[in-house]
Amino acid sequence: MSSSDETTAQSARDSGVRPSADTESSNPPSLPSLYPGELPCGSNVGRYVVLDRLGRGAMGVVYAAYDPELDRQIALKVLHDVRSDPAGLRRSRRLQREAQAMARLSHPNVIAVYDVGTFEERVFVAMEIVRGQTLTAWLRAADRTRAEIVEVHVAAGRGLQAAHEAGLVHRDFKPDNVLVGRDGRVRVTDFGIARQARSSLSRGESRGESPEGSLSDAHVGEREDGMLVTTGARVIDMTLTRPGALPGTPAYMSPEQFAGQSLDARGDQFSFCVALWGSLYGRPPFAGRTPSERAASVSAGQLQEPPSGSGVPSFLHRALVRGLAVNPADRYPDMGALLVALTHDPARRRRRWLAVGGLSALLVAGAGVALTRPGPCVAVDEPMAQTWSDERRAAVQAAILATALPYADDTWQRVSGRLDAYGDAWRAARLHACRATRVEHAQPEAQLERQVACLERRRAQLGALVDVLVEADPQVVREATAAVAGLPTLEDCAHADALLDQAPSSSDPEVQALWARFDHLVALEMAGRYDQAYALVPALVDEAKALGPSSALWVDALTLFGTLAVRVAPREAEALLRQAYFEAVRQHRDDSAARLATTLVFFVGFQQMRVDDALEWVEHASAAVDRAGADVVRRLVLVKNEGDVLIRAGELAQAQVRHERALALLDTVDDGSDARAQERIHVLSSLAVVKLERGQFDEAQRHLEQAQALIERVLGPRHPELARIHNELGNVAYHHERLDDARREYEAALELWRGDHQLAPAAVTSLTNLGNVHDIQGQTEQARARYEEALALSERLDGPDHPQVALVLVNLGLLLERVGEDAEARRVHARALQIRERALGAEHPALANPLLGVARVALAQGELEVARQHAERALALRRDPAEAEGFEVVQALVPLGMVAARTGDAAAAREHLERALAICGGHPCDDAVQGQACLELAALAERGSKARAHHLDQAREHLRRAGSAGERFLGQL
Repeated sequence: MSSSDETTAQSARDSGVRPSADTESSNPPSLPSLYPGELPCGSNVGRYVVLDRLGRGAMGVVYAAYDPELDRQIALKVLHDVRSDPAGLRRSRRLQREAQAMARLSHPNVIAVYDVGTFEERVFVAMEIVRGQTLTAWLRAADRTRAEIVEVHVAAGRGLQAAHEAGLVHRDFKPDNVLVGRDGRVRVTDFGIARQARSSLSRGESRGESPEGSLSDAHVGEREDGMLVTTGARVIDMTLTRPGALPGTPAYMSPEQFAGQSLDARGDQFSFCVALWGSLYGRPPFAGRTPSERAASVSAGQLQEPPSGSGVPSFLHRALVRGLAVNPADRYPDMGALLVALTHDPARRRRRWLAVGGLSALLVAGAGVALTRPGPCVAVDEPMAQTWSDERRAAVQAAILATALPYADDTWQRVSGRLDAYGDAWRAARLHACRATRVEHAQPEAQLERQVACLERRRAQLGALVDVLVEADPQVVREATAAVAGLPTLEDCAHADALLDQAPSSSDPEVQALWARFDHLVALEMAGRYDQAYALVPALVDEAKALGPSSALWVDALTLFGTLAVRVAPREAEALLRQAYFEAVRQHRDDSAARLATTLVFFVGFQQMRVDDALEWVEHASAAVDRAGADVVRRLVLVKNEGDVLIRAGELAQAQVRHERALALLDTVDDGSDARAQERIHVLSSLAVVKLERGQFDEAQRHLEQAQALIERVLGPRHPELARIHNELGNVAYHHERLDDARREYEAALELWRGDHQLAPAAVTSLTNLGNVHDIQGQTEQARARYEEALALSERLDGPDHPQVALVLVNLGLLLERVGEDAEARRVHARALQIRERALGAEHPALANPLLGVARVALAQGELEVARQHAERALALRRDPAEAEGFEVVQALVPLGMVAARTGDAAAAREHLERALAICGGHPCDDAVQGQACLELAALAERGSKARAHHLDQAREHLRRAGSAGERFLGQL
């Protein structure tokens, strides 16, 4: 393990958090000595180390803490011990449930809840700790432009939108509950679990009417080190609204809140619009000095007239007025629709000076003059009108909708919005570059030339993708949203250093034509047309090589060739990727080398299952990432791929460390974009698989639900990518023995697969899992039908010798054992063993299941030596010194005990069987296997003895609980 992956062992005292000195307002005063029940510095709460007390409230204490496993500081809320207070205990349990719901929400614009648990009968919540200030403080700190105000509020709105999509309602949105970090990222906090509270609430009183309309004296301040904490004793108290009390802050409450009605996401929308109105106009939308007066104005819909000369565009004002409607049904249907209204100016096509997509507003100097006479930058943005025109837009729409896929319309809505935004951002960037050079004279002409060349390349890449989308088939529609999200960023075209790193453009028409062909092939790959691109790329590689040994196009074309081969021709892929990698190294193309080596890690280790070779490529990739500037995104992809390889190696603990590190790295760069969301989906999915395999079922479910929410947000609720999540959620339910829930999840996955244009290889897994559920529920014929369907599909899609085929065979073999078809079961298990041994080697843990299958059937057929040899091999593979012995070991011990009993070695038989039952005493075990062990021990005991009677009773109990799996052995009683 490299030093960068090891758990940091530094002292908690050395982690950099210190109590701050007393200050007037932005820093908390020095804290008094410990209250009863508070934790001293250095205390452990689970894996977290307490560093400092940040504040104390009615329900608990907030500490700065250190997470040694992920080497980061966190905020740790530890609730008071409420075991003697039934009402407090109920509130504590509700808090824990709501915190767990928050922990499933992963979005860059929402404060992160990392962990929820109990410590000495007290609930604790581990949360993100942020350096920055509240939105209220941010607005006061400087004169903010209208564009800045809207941008920050929209970011907060995206946090609300993500929460709503996850089924959470804030109920107290206001600027004090929005944090603007020093990193520029906006985060919404206090979702239901973190609300300002006063001591009056504990007496059941309604929230008070303070002079400024706040329901609480709580206030978030900033320490000297910039860590957001609560100021003094006025701590953010993670409490719950009491029955009969009004949740929220009167200045931001909706009519339905004042009326005490049930609240939904449209109430948050109202509060959001109140906040944005106040930030834009400098005064609230509704009059009233007290909450009662404010309630009357709000309920009557009496909006104040905006101040004259505010400069707020009419489209923004109209959007706010609708969001502030008295009747929730008259507001926008959801936050997403409101945010679209706030960010899409209907006049933007006529007013090219307005930049969108996160770029700063470009205001023409001396607007009155600029709008009446031509300037040096007139029409520089017009080329985009040919690349993404109304005609091309209509053609893409027609092609996508013509596929008639269940998710086609949803995909079109997402694709069109993102392409519109990309086109608008390109126009803004082109105008900005021109003005910076020829109007403001802030940069030389040479810089403008490089920027224009970069932007023209981006326009060409956009045009190539649009060309593919115009001819969309079902495969293209499936990949369309991700393809648009994968368009190259425009930001590099604004940075001088990034521009210098780019390959120089050529004026040679033949070279330009080659680059255009390359862009077309990349677009085909992004859109999922792998076969078509693979057929065309060899000719491009040859022509690019003819340009010379240092041709940048040759390296890029080779890279594309190898990447496509991974999908289309895996036998050729490794050689192509290696060739491209070493050529990139020779040309000092470090970023390309890093990308290629990272791809080789995944391909060699995960797809080809050659773990040792893959780990060598980890070293190459890591060095290339360092040479390329230690890009965080490139690093996190490498760490995630290494984790996936470790899954293949069966090293689950180390795989979990890698995936958690990848997630922590992603947290540092997540900008809310679709591209980052896709990366988060992949990391969360892999982490869930690891935790599921390690028995951490609740954690696995949390990660899967986070991934599910992201997929629904980015790709839509009917996209087939959700099928993978449903399958894994089914696995969680299966392990919790919620078989009906598991069956529903597997069936939901299959419905999504079958609604797609073709069944994906992953459908094999869902079919197999569904067969497992039918088998356990005693539905033998249905189970066999699902297994055989899965086997036929896997052989067709993957080939007869693929490891996926072995997965189906193992499960089919188990069913055949249970129905007494021993000869067929042995053939099936032996084939599975042969496939896995050939693919994975003789020492891989995945060989244990087919080895045990052969052992059990050989035992039933009286071939005791064959049974012993196979069971001993399985036991050796399943012993892991780093892991406690569990059911995996039991499965090998029981047949070994049975072999020993039949060969007359009673002592060895008892040793194996009693050890198996002892392990089951501390770990979940299959009842059928335990029943067999008890039967064998009964046979070894003296007739009429208490031991024999005890073992028979235990066998009967286990086998009856085992259902159909135990029926075969009950006849022996």
